[in-house]
Order: sequence, then structure tokens, then C-alpha cells
Amino acid sequence: MAVISQADLLSRLKYFVVRTERGGALVRRDPRELPRRLRVLLLAIDGGQTVELYVNTLNGFGDISELLIELLALGLIELKPPGEMYNEPRRSEEYSVLNELLDDSRFDSQSTADMLYGATVPGSFDDMLRTAQLESPGLELPVARPPVPVSPAAQKAQVESLFDLLEKVRGERRGLRHKLGKMEKMRARGLQLEQNNHRLKVTVFVLATVCIALLVTLALVLAKH
Repeated sequence: MAVISQADLLSRLKYFVVRTERGGALVRRDPRELPRRLRVLLLAIDGGQTVELYVNTLNGFGDISELLIELLALGLIELKPPGEMYNEPRRSEEYSVLNELLDDSRFDSQSTADMLYGATVPGSFDDMLRTAQLESPGLELPVARPPVPVSPAAQKAQVESLFDLLEKVRGERRGLRHKLGKMEKMRARGLQLEQNNHRLKVTVFVLATVCIALLVTLALVLAKH
């Protein structure tokens, strides 16, 4: 049976997509071990985005839900509920891969073109399929499809999708930084108010002490008369 059905995946749109240790090791080793239909999606996963973002943004690559299911079946990614993400360590190398790949200074380089559209390392994908089958007997595995040439129009749509994804992710991070900035200002303001309140309490205490002393002095003067 499949790791997860398409209906199940689409019912978890708010879940976060995270690379497994195996997926991270593959990215560090050579993403071209994956077929090109899967490798760019694996590169795009940074551990901080939801199923919904990938499905709605990377439409230049076709049905992203099917590709996510394939990566899940291969054990290269996993889905985590939002509540589990708060205590997750963030691995900095996951954020840099796609940014570096699409960096203006090297975007037209042969190495980038090879990473996006180059052939799969011979035999590597078959090995992944066999490993997944051994780990999960009876698993319905993704089909090792023959490579299909990507037309210039399709390449353009895919690249536009990738830039759209980066822009949305950066926008999310800008929004988060803005919220953190506001929280920091509110915290500083709270500390200032707390200090002012402390000074006010001290002033009131001193004034109360002076008033009591004056009243005692006045009472003594009146008592002598």
C-alpha cells in the first residue's frame, strides 16, 4: 500500500514538510541521484514550509502532491503537525540550497542547468526504490519513469514557480522579523514601564514617610502646648 494517499496528503495542508536524515544526506551528497522531477522539490524543502505552500506555489512542476507522495514513499521527507515544529531544531544548510541555486551570479551556469535538468546518476534511483521496498515490504513504490525532455516553455514555468516560492518564503520571514521586532519593542516598553512603576513606588514611599514624620512632629508640638 502507499505511504499516504493523495486525499490524505491534501487533508494535511497545514502540516510542515521536513527532510529526513536520508533526504538531507542525499542533498549534501548529490541531488542528481534523484530524477529531475523530484530533485528540485527536495532542494526546495527547507523544513519551515507547509504542504499547502508547495502545492499552491510550484504549479510549474505539475501535480506537486504526487511528487510529495513519491518523496514520502522513498523516505526522503516526512510531514510534521504544526504543534511539533516549535521544538524542532532548524538546520541552516536547508535554507541555502535553493537560494544558491537560483542566485543571480550563477543562475545561467552549466552547473545550475545540470542540477535542474541534468540526467539522473545511473542506478541511484533504482537503489532508492529497493531500499524503500526492503524497509516497507508491500509498499507501493513510485514508478521509475524514463526521463522526458523539458521544453523551454516548461523550463520557464518551473523557474518562475521556484522564484515565486522563494519570494513567498522570504515574505514570510520578513513578516516574522517584523512581528519579532514589534514584540521586542513591546518588551522594552514593558521594562520601561516596570522601571517607572518602581520609581513611582519609591517616590510614594518617601513622600509617605515624610508625611508621617511631619504628622509626628506636629503632634509633638501640639502636645507641648
